[in-house]
Amino acid sequence: MSSILAIILARKNSKGLKKKNIRKVMGKELIYWSIKAALKSKYIDDVIVSTDCKNIRKLSKNYGARTPFLRPNQFARDSSSSYEAIKHCFDYLRSKKIFYEYFLLLEPTSPLTSSKDIDRAFEKLFKNKKAKSIVSVSKTEATHPIFLSKLNNNKFLKPAFFKNFKFVRRQDLNDYFYFDGSLYISEVKHYLKKKTFNHSKTLAISLARWKSIEIDCINDLICVDALKKNEKKLQN
Repeated sequence: MSSILAIILARKNSKGLKKKNIRKVMGKELIYWSIKAALKSKYIDDVIVSTDCKNIRKLSKNYGARTPFLRPNQFARDSSSSYEAIKHCFDYLRSKKIFYEYFLLLEPTSPLTSSKDIDRAFEKLFKNKKAKSIVSVSKTEATHPIFLSKLNNNKFLKPAFFKNFKFVRRQDLNDYFYFDGSLYISEVKHYLKKKTFNHSKTLAISLARWKSIEIDCINDLICVDALKKNEKKLQN
C-alpha cells in the first residue's frame, strides 16, 4: 500500500475574512473539518497542518493532526504560493528521513469536503495507471460561458465569447467545469517536478454542487454553516 500524507495549509492572516481558518461552522473551527475529513479517510496515513500561527497549531494538535513545525514567514505571506508551503513541508520531512508516495491537499476554506469524497478520489486515481494527480471540479451552470456577457465601449451588454446572444436550455448545454478547491491529490515526486496539480495527467472528480463553496467572506461562512446543518438532507 502506498504511503499517503494529508497536508492542510492554514495561514494566520487572511485578506478577505479576518482569522478565517479559525472561524466557526456549527461550533467548530474551519480547521477542524479538514482535519476530521482527513483522519476519517481510509487511505490517509498521516495528517500535517502547515501553519505560521501558534493558536492554529495548538488547535490542530488537539484535533489529532501533527504540527511538527511552524511555517516560516516567507512561505506564509499573501503573495506566497501553495507550492512554496507544500515544498517546505516535504523538505522538512525529507530532512527527517520521512517520505510519502502520494499526498492530499485540503484547505480549511472548503469544510464541506468529506472523507467519502477523499476516498472516492483516491480510488479513481489508483484505477488509472497513467494518471499522476486528481482534483475536484464542479459543473458550471449559471456561470456557463454561453450565459456570460461584458460591456462594450458604449456600456451596452454584449456576449462575452460569442457573436450573438444565445438562449439555450441548461440541459442542452455542453458540460464545462471549474476547479472548486475541495481537494487536490498527487504523486509527491510528480507534483514537486511540475509545481502544480494541473497538467496533462490530471484526472477530475466531480463533487456535488453544494460542496463547491469556498469561504472567502462572511456570506460564504453563513451559507456553509446552513449547508453543514442540513448535510444529511442534502445527501439523501
